[in-house]
Amino acid sequence: MNNTDNNSISLLHIMYNEILSLKAGQEKAKLEMKAQISELKLEMKMSIEDLNLEITALQSQLENRNIPNQHTSPSVSVISSANIIRKPVSIFHDITLKHIVVNEY
Repeated sequence: MNNTDNNSISLLHIMYNEILSLKAGQEKAKLEMKAQISELKLEMKMSIEDLNLEITALQSQLENRNIPNQHTSPSVSVISSANIIRKPVSIFHDITLKHIVVNEY
């Protein structure tokens, strides 16, 4: 073999070793990412469980105060016909306190 062939073979060996090194680094990075994902999933699960415990505690406090559980749906109040505005307000800026219905509990 001549000098050019030896240089080419040497260069191919160096390239092969670099490829193996990159592949090993890539595998290591994949394992680290999987570990981080698992850790984040565990943290999220724990956070969700903590939130559920807080929600349960708050619901229990509401029940102890005899306040009905309203879930997340808005309550609908009955408006008597005396409080209904018969004529719509033509200009938004003209709305005053007389236009706002205040429910007293």
